[in-house]
Amino acid sequence: LAELVTRTIAPDTWIESGGTGSAVQYNGVLVIRNSQVVHEQVRSFLKLLQSTLDNPAPQRGKEAGGA
Repeated sequence: LAELVTRTIAPDTWIESGGTGSAVQYNGVLVIRNSQVVHEQVRSFLKLLQSTLDNPAPQRGKEAGGA
């Protein structure tokens, strides 16, 4: 998840790209060190990701209830 965040949200702000921000997973917790603006972007991204996982879009070409 940390890698997905750093590749997707403000990629130039992370240490791997010469910035000062960091994202690591520690004991199942995502720990972000970055600006407030990037924190807000990460929060929005994670909410969208969770919403997508909770309510996946129907697959194309498949009828509801069909096999």
